Amino acid sequence: MKLGPDTRILVTGASGFIGRDLVAYLLERGIGVRALVRAPERLLGVGGDRLEIAVGDLRDPAALGRAVTGTAAVAHLAALKSDEPESEAVNVGGARALAEACRRAGITRVVNVSTQSVKIRRQGPYARTKLEAERVLHASGLAVTTLRPSVVYGPDVTGVFARMLHYIVHAPVVPVMGDGQWRSRPIHVRDVSRAIVACLAHDRTVGAVYDLGGPDEVTFDEIVDAIAREVGVRPRKLHVPVPVALTAARILSRLTPRPPVTVSNVLGSTQPTDCDITTATRDLGFIPLPLAEGLPRAIRGEPYPAEGEPRLVRVAVVGLGKMGLFHSTILGTLPGVRVVAAVDQDPALGRTARSLGLKARVLPSLQAVLDGEPVDTVFICTPTHTHAELVEACLARGLPVFVEKPLAERLERARALAAQAAAAGVVNAVGYLMAFNPVFERAHALLEAGALGRIQRYTARVAHGEVFGPKRGWLFDPARSGGGVVMNPTAHLLFLLQRWFGPPHRIVAETRRLYSTAVEDEATATLEYPSGLTGRLEASWSVPGKPILELAIAVTGEGGTLRATATELVVELTGPAAGLPAGRSVVHASDLPLEGVYDLAPDAGGAAYFLQDRAFIEAVRTGGQTRTGFAQAVEAEQVIDAIYRAAAHGAPVEL
Repeated sequence: MKLGPDTRILVTGASGFIGRDLVAYLLERGIGVRALVRAPERLLGVGGDRLEIAVGDLRDPAALGRAVTGTAAVAHLAALKSDEPESEAVNVGGARALAEACRRAGITRVVNVSTQSVKIRRQGPYARTKLEAERVLHASGLAVTTLRPSVVYGPDVTGVFARMLHYIVHAPVVPVMGDGQWRSRPIHVRDVSRAIVACLAHDRTVGAVYDLGGPDEVTFDEIVDAIAREVGVRPRKLHVPVPVALTAARILSRLTPRPPVTVSNVLGSTQPTDCDITTATRDLGFIPLPLAEGLPRAIRGEPYPAEGEPRLVRVAVVGLGKMGLFHSTILGTLPGVRVVAAVDQDPALGRTARSLGLKARVLPSLQAVLDGEPVDTVFICTPTHTHAELVEACLARGLPVFVEKPLAERLERARALAAQAAAAGVVNAVGYLMAFNPVFERAHALLEAGALGRIQRYTARVAHGEVFGPKRGWLFDPARSGGGVVMNPTAHLLFLLQRWFGPPHRIVAETRRLYSTAVEDEATATLEYPSGLTGRLEASWSVPGKPILELAIAVTGEGGTLRATATELVVELTGPAAGLPAGRSVVHASDLPLEGVYDLAPDAGGAAYFLQDRAFIEAVRTGGQTRTGFAQAVEAEQVIDAIYRAAAHGAPVEL
């Protein structure tokens, strides 16, 4: 069937949980809708003037006849679900009346929304009458497709999901029927609407009966726990034996016309149904939303992902110090990315993170995250000596992993991690963010394009005003940090040099302590390359007047010179080259296009952090790699190791 503005679909039960969403979805797609409802006010705010309302009841043949006339097809959702005495008349009798009205109006196409409960062995009124309604419709001679959804959830205030949410948030205990191990495939309400429209659009579905559910099969207890995590509570579950629950449901049904729990609820949520969605996803051509993405949206009242919106990437951040908070904030700005868990053993840091807007659960260990919260990738922002164990835990789960630099405190450990990551085939990266700095990348592109001709020499400098007296902590303990100024701030520069010029073959180096007692505060090194290129490195984190880390590289070639910092590039050419004129050209960071970049801290290279994190997330989505993978990190850290060995022995080191 061709669906469009000239097509009018009758939706029965349009004011219900699924019905309201289906009406909205059809109208969003430009498809005409006539809504059959008993109470029109329940559709206020849905569709506006574009929605045609038909007031009526399934038990009223005249109203049904008027509603069906002039439509192209029917999406049949209307039903009584609370075991009312009228269930037989509405659910079964209504199906017969609808089939007759369709035949009289010449309408043949019907999509019938049923329930997984029709498959249970011991049935209550709802399951029994819905199964009989299926039989009536499929025997009617009409072109009928039936959908049997599992538990349906979404951003609405009605239905089973809404009641569960209310109990979890407000009740002292959450009643769970049976042992809590009943399994279902929760499905977002918009995926049910999409399935209905897909059935209407494809005649190949005529006569079929489809199980409908999400991609995740979970127990009832797991659903409760997942909702509780999202709303930040710890539920106390009360498992009610099935006989007790059935007795309570029968008593409640005598006391109130709309009891909070019915016999059908108890029977439907304690017996297996084996919901197999394989045929539905194949024939209907869609992939339902994972529970980990749909559930948070439903609880926060967020809409279903828009067409083309990137799939959700769930992130765990380990370590809530400066870098962990920095990454958490940046990740929160990326479309389709959610920090779902954070790890820190210091409760105060967890409170600080929450005060800054981090909504993720804060747990004391990475293992607690991996054993509970579904995550797609992990950012490790902890002291260097802790990296190896954390990375190995991620690799064992096949999880993509990002690690703040350096990869490890010793070269042999870094090599081992790179080998393990390669064997596991997972996406990996190390936080050498200067490889994403726009100015340095522009300089690299000019060198790659041959703007300076043959490179003859370079000088590289690191200047920071950080250490002016003895300091304590892991950063100043070489057994835990791997070293001082060379291993830490200078590592960024050495990664750039490796990226720009490749590996040196010979290093001469000297290190000095000015204030620190166990690590070096200054270093100088000469790096010699097989091509004849020579580089000179100077590094100090004890430079007065330098509160912000400064990196600078000056390169001399046969055709000119280039000097790059994190904020400015100056090029002097003897003749035009690589798109630049002869003479002096200056490129400032503000001259470079940075569309869509969130620059959290411009003075601290915020744009590079953003670009780095965005590139890694994109690699996670596509299965690619970034320019700062473990293998590239090891190449740079080999140079660091050689500098330390050359300084320690007072003799050149060959690589």
